[in-house]
Amino acid sequence: MLTPELITAIHDKRPEIKAEIAANPLLVELNQPEADRMELLANCLTGVVDGITTADYQFKDDREKELWHTADDRCRGMISRLSASDQIIGMQGAKDDLIVERGGERIKGRSGEISSLVGQITMSDDGISWGSLGLEERRVVAALMLHGLCGGLLEELNYMSNVENIPLVIARKLAVVEKLAGTPLFNTDDQGDIDLLSEMKNFSDIRDRVLADRQMARIRLTEGRRKDIYVPQEMIIPDPSIIDRVKANLHAVDSGHTDQAVAIILEDLVATLGDGVIVFTRTTDKPIGDGDEMVGYAVLNGGTYKYTYKVEINGDKVEIVPDGKIPYCQKIETAATVSSLSRRQKITNKVKKPINFHLAKLVGSRVIAVNTGRRRAGRQIGGAEVPEIGYGLAFDHDGVVNNKGHARAGVNHMMRMPFPQGWSGSDGSIRVWRNSQESSTGYKVSDISSLVAYQQILTDLFTY
Repeated sequence: MLTPELITAIHDKRPEIKAEIAANPLLVELNQPEADRMELLANCLTGVVDGITTADYQFKDDREKELWHTADDRCRGMISRLSASDQIIGMQGAKDDLIVERGGERIKGRSGEISSLVGQITMSDDGISWGSLGLEERRVVAALMLHGLCGGLLEELNYMSNVENIPLVIARKLAVVEKLAGTPLFNTDDQGDIDLLSEMKNFSDIRDRVLADRQMARIRLTEGRRKDIYVPQEMIIPDPSIIDRVKANLHAVDSGHTDQAVAIILEDLVATLGDGVIVFTRTTDKPIGDGDEMVGYAVLNGGTYKYTYKVEINGDKVEIVPDGKIPYCQKIETAATVSSLSRRQKITNKVKKPINFHLAKLVGSRVIAVNTGRRRAGRQIGGAEVPEIGYGLAFDHDGVVNNKGHARAGVNHMMRMPFPQGWSGSDGSIRVWRNSQESSTGYKVSDISSLVAYQQILTDLFTY
């Protein structure tokens, strides 16, 4: 049985995020909020929760009504788009003192408990009706609504030992951006709750403006839960040596042979960064339309594959499906070789899972068709919104499987980012992975500049 103490222990078994930040004093400084300011913001947010949960709540005016309806909508969307296999939070008084949205490999047979709580409240033009929810449950829902209002991910709360800490998580996020800006950005006046909510509603825009002014970038780290950190822009500029090397190899490919060129690029990427890679994109940056082509390429256990899909739109429903006129998964036989290129020393202690053609088809179907279709339909938030590093996505350090799909494909440590660079929407991405269970083989923030180099090369190739 999982307890709040045990879920804390589970998260502590996966310490790469803390270690990666701690290893760089600059990252520590940039992502550490001012303690007093964070505490003040947390107290204000806790006061907001207190103020609306003692009884059914009546809105004071139309502005407050609009803000709380937005918070409710974003909260429900945040939960419905959940992509992680485990979502477990400590909550006193709940079954086993835990509240579970998806049990995954941890708690089989329990799921939907968070969405069930949220589903019991009623939002009207007049106010919030809490139904039969007790005070503790109301406080959970109210805090989740605040988290959703500022664009939070449910994955940011995964393995939290006490659900009462949600306001503190939000406050930390706000306080870090304020520190980067060098000035308070969020209202903490005694009578300023509505102003605070309004500013939280626009948190993403406020954060992006601050990052642009400071010439900084956002990176997402995933390890059981997700955490965004901020880094100087120069830390993720493309590695020029990779660009020069790969472009020199592309001279051997005749113009118009896109498949061969992509194969050379991705084989070099795997030789440099990992054990497998998959990239996919629409073939135009125009607004998505019915019948649009989507292509993908992968290198899996030495084989190079191409995937061909098309977009089907029926009303509000957007699906990515195999193109019936073309075999949707084909193996590419590369004419050129990258054997002369410098390759990274291959990692030992691999998870030796044979990747055959059947599994290549399954990986392409899951990553491209299912994931992309769900994101387009607004039902998943697991897309590559920003450069992301993931640790232990298949196995804990002690070998416990935490995601069967990742384990089968050998995806344990991963980097991914949007692709092509600068294109609108979130349809495409590029991801590379390592299948070793050793924590020492996880990616570092410094590796992102290498992946950005391949992203730039591929973007140049697909921009026609």
